Order: sequence, then structure tokens, then C-alpha cells
Amino acid sequence: MSKFAITSALGLGAASAGGFGAYHFYSKSDDKSLRAKLISEKYAPLEAENKDHKTHWTTSLEKYKTKHTDSKQWNESQLKNLCNDLFKKEDIKTDDYNEARKYCVVPRSILERLKDLDFATLDTGEGKETTKWTQLSEGYKKGGTSFKKLNNLENTGITGSNGDTLRGKCDEVLKKDHWDDNYDALLDSSKVWCTEQGFKSLPPQ
Repeated sequence: MSKFAITSALGLGAASAGGFGAYHFYSKSDDKSLRAKLISEKYAPLEAENKDHKTHWTTSLEKYKTKHTDSKQWNESQLKNLCNDLFKKEDIKTDDYNEARKYCVVPRSILERLKDLDFATLDTGEGKETTKWTQLSEGYKKGGTSFKKLNNLENTGITGSNGDTLRGKCDEVLKKDHWDDNYDALLDSSKVWCTEQGFKSLPPQ
């Protein structure tokens, strides 16, 4: 397998903004709503009456108003109504999906989302799993046409021989929250460079 056939091997983008051609095949259930799709992708839709979601609604509303300047006067009930309408949709448009996935689900950091998707992240502690970090770093330095850059780390930016540069960048990226503008790209690249699955997808050395 070529070095960056890793991307397809890990199914990158399956939970991100791309690949919307098969909306009606995501579940064996008869429920084809956007809400059911989100659940099938291991998102937790926000619930209007769930007290545990109160803080999430408050944050989502503030983020929504910041992004949508024409909705500066919105209140929480209006956002809940929007999410409820989106959840019911069966003819799912990309914009609707992205809107619901951003503002109508329990927010998850990159680390939490990877765990939700059953990815095992490598230990970013100093001196931990050095062999794996070193081998991943060697792969990172090779770049390539399908290269998935991890945040702002260029493939030429890998220094040293013990994987510390990549380890440190993964530690930084895994802490990024749901509201980061580059969330989807960070999630995709972290699957390749910060996880056990990414390590196992490296070609034999």
C-alpha cells in the first residue's frame, strides 16, 4: 500500500463534511431523518428539555449568533426550533447537515470525537510510545500528493529522530474544541497521525 493510501484505508472524511452522496443508505432503520443520521454517526443531538444540555444550548446560541450576523437577536428557543426543524428533514442538504452537526449536537473535542469513532489515540506523554511516534514522523516527513497536514505542521517541520515534534503537535490538536474553524480538517489529519489505527496503516518499513 502506498504511503498515503492511508487516507482511504482509514476512511477519512466519513464523519466530516464530504461524502454526502449516500444519505439514504446510512442506516438499516426506516428512520431517514437528519437526527437519525447524526445518531448513526455517533453524534448526540441536543435535547430541548435535557437539563444536562443547558450549557451546550447556551454556548451553541452564542456561537450561532456570532457566525450568523442576521440572527444577533435570537434567543435559545429560536435555536431549539431551528434544530428541531433540521432534525426532522429527510431530504438532507449539505448545508442543513453541517448546520445541525455544528450547532445542534453535544460538542466534542478532537480527542473525544476520535474516541466516539473508536479511534485509539497514541499517548502524547513525554517518552511514551516513542517507536510509534518515530515511525509516524518518518512517514510524515515524506509528504506526498495525498498528504494530510496536521494543523500548521509542514512535513519539512519534523525535527529530531524521536518523534517529539509530531507528538507535541498531536497533543495540541487533540485538545482543540468543537468550535475550532478547522475542526473537520484537524479531525481527519489526526486520524492519520495521532492514532493507533494511523500507525498500523503505515506501509512496512
